[in-house]
Amino acid sequence: MNAEKTDLRTRSEVYEHLRALVQRGNHIVALEDAARIAEEAADPAAALQALTYQVIAAVNLRRTAECVRLLGKAFAAVDAHWDAAIAGELHVLAGWLAFQRGAVDLSVRHVILARRIFERADPTGIGVLDGWHDVALTFSYLGLHEHALAAIEQVRQAELRAGNLYDSISPEVPLRYALARDHRGDPAGCLRVLADLVTDAAARRARGTHPFPPVDWAYVAYAVARSAAMGAPVALDVSGYEADLGPGAEEQEIRAMVAVCEALTRGDGDGALELLAGLKLSDQTFGAAEPHRLRVLAHTLRGDVGAALDAQNAMLRLVCDRLERYSDLFVDGVAARIDHENLRHKTVRYAGDARTDPLTGLPNRRFLHHYLEDLALHGTPAMLGLCDLDGFKAVNDTHGHAVGDLVLERVAAIMARIVRRHDLVARYGGDEFVLILPAASPEQAGLIGERLLATIAAEDWATLVPGSRLTASIGWSPLDPRDPAGGIRAADHAMYAMKSQHHS
Repeated sequence: MNAEKTDLRTRSEVYEHLRALVQRGNHIVALEDAARIAEEAADPAAALQALTYQVIAAVNLRRTAECVRLLGKAFAAVDAHWDAAIAGELHVLAGWLAFQRGAVDLSVRHVILARRIFERADPTGIGVLDGWHDVALTFSYLGLHEHALAAIEQVRQAELRAGNLYDSISPEVPLRYALARDHRGDPAGCLRVLADLVTDAAARRARGTHPFPPVDWAYVAYAVARSAAMGAPVALDVSGYEADLGPGAEEQEIRAMVAVCEALTRGDGDGALELLAGLKLSDQTFGAAEPHRLRVLAHTLRGDVGAALDAQNAMLRLVCDRLERYSDLFVDGVAARIDHENLRHKTVRYAGDARTDPLTGLPNRRFLHHYLEDLALHGTPAMLGLCDLDGFKAVNDTHGHAVGDLVLERVAAIMARIVRRHDLVARYGGDEFVLILPAASPEQAGLIGERLLATIAAEDWATLVPGSRLTASIGWSPLDPRDPAGGIRAADHAMYAMKSQHHS
């Protein structure tokens, strides 16, 4: 069935049709139908739903470049016709794309934004529980399994309130969690999670109300095969799971890895290694460490202790590398919280009307004027910088104001990270920011400005604003405490002189 042969007018009809195609693994048909519906639908909500499924289908087909183009278009559309479930889903998809490009911090940021949107959304609304599922999946891809399980729990609770037995929950998230436990040295914990997963799958099949989509059943088959390969067979017949699998890369990877586990179960370590040698696997399906773990089991079967230790060390290096990356993110997060705490202490000094920009968390123009008055009162010398994003209007026009807001938040975070602890960054309005550097020389201000502009230009903007190149211009002026407005005007002239050089 495709959109040419069915009359899809409402958003609900579009959602049900495209969702069914995706669940059956018909991603190419889903992509084609979604493109046609998005182009032809008279109802903006139906067109937006179709556009979102274009992105979802492209993600499942792993067509990253196409995802980037479609995602920018979808963010602009949801900005014009706001829908919480779709906005949250788009952030999840942006998080997946960032993950594919290695931008872990940006990926986590998008998924957290999605989670916050879904927390405020009606769980009975179209696509909300699917969105929670996708939050769980993306956290799972990132290796943040506790967060993934917490998102799944949101779905469980919503379905229990609706009288369902969480028959829409994918086994992919608990499977990846189980494997991660094994990779980190907890095989007993892995087997417990796998056993629970298989028990739930057996109960769901016995109820027969919501059968697993083919790819989900393939993940169950891997859980069964993996348990058996570890010497703990479970009682569930998964024969014939391949019959309805599509030709996609994910399905092919699962099929191949099941075959490896079956060889291990037969005691054929050589056969398992031969199968693994011919595989090209995505890191996201089972985690980058999984092939190495299976090599450990294969070499152990062969009695080759040295090769088993080498495979074990390769697995542990991957696990530790990921933990190290996340530890860096943790440190950056703590530093950001300290900066925000220092900012709050400054803000308390000027208690009264709201003086914090709600979008970026930076001081706003009102706060800035009071701060300048304080500098004037104490006669403190300072350098004043005015920074403006180049071509920001084009970002809003192309990608929508929701994405533009994300850009401003990210630029604000960069500025707060680059300046010294006692410096001040404020949002002056629109995409303009003011930097106050007390007791700084023009040379010091110039160095800070160069580092700031280089960091903004080097940031990975491709996922957030595909096709757009983001740079900034900054102008500096010594601050005369007796005439702060004159300092702002002088910095403004210097900034526009830099912009003119950029365009010449």
